[in-house]
Amino acid sequence: MGLSYTEELVYEYFKHEIGENGKPKYVVAAKIPFRDESESMKKVKGWHDIDILAIGEKEICIVETKSFTGESKGEIVASKLINRFKSAEKFIREQDYAKGKEIRKILVADEIANKKIKEDLEKEGIETLELTEIVRKLIELLKPRVRIMKRLGKEESNVTRTLIFLIEKNFLKE
Repeated sequence: MGLSYTEELVYEYFKHEIGENGKPKYVVAAKIPFRDESESMKKVKGWHDIDILAIGEKEICIVETKSFTGESKGEIVASKLINRFKSAEKFIREQDYAKGKEIRKILVADEIANKKIKEDLEKEGIETLELTEIVRKLIELLKPRVRIMKRLGKEESNVTRTLIFLIEKNFLKE
């Protein structure tokens, strides 16, 4: 199954983050399946996935992406997201690579229409970002590397290649 546009952009953002040593800050993976045995998450036989998992030296980011969080049923949406993050965090904490690392939980949505959802998530320690913030940060990460990266051709993802083209041709004025 392919990634949604929000997943693609968030994946590319984490992939291009650079650490203090000048090397990639995270190893990034998408669609990490895990089995959830909790009663609150009985869906398709208890299987779920983490949209984006970014594993760094000191931290792990569990990222859920949504194209839209909706305007109504805010408590239901927030509750489902909180439960999903709790289950994903429990799964990650059981992995050897998570030992001694901080775990960040992040929701990236194209639009967070219901501010109550944002408040409820943030009370639970879940960061909320709108996709425009991620795209702006990704563009800033790519700008210094345009000359180098445009020569790579097929090695880069279509998302990154498209953004590099837009940066190079001055389509992006912001």
